[in-house]
Amino acid sequence: MKNLILIILPILAFVYQIKQDIKEHQKQVIENYIKSYNDFDSSGMTKSLTDNVIFENISNGNLNFRTE
Repeated sequence: MKNLILIILPILAFVYQIKQDIKEHQKQVIENYIKSYNDFDSSGMTKSLTDNVIFENISNGNLNFRTE
């Protein structure tokens, strides 16, 4: 039983660290999007999007930026 705990504890610590890293990455993506939005930087806003996402920036009823 003691050996099992010695094996499981490092695995749990590793999983916890991965979750923390993911949360930090998500936070950075959101902060980058907000900063780019505030800077009117459409390219920066779409930097983290995958290829299957279409982003359209419409200002005053006009489409002025689109990704595909």
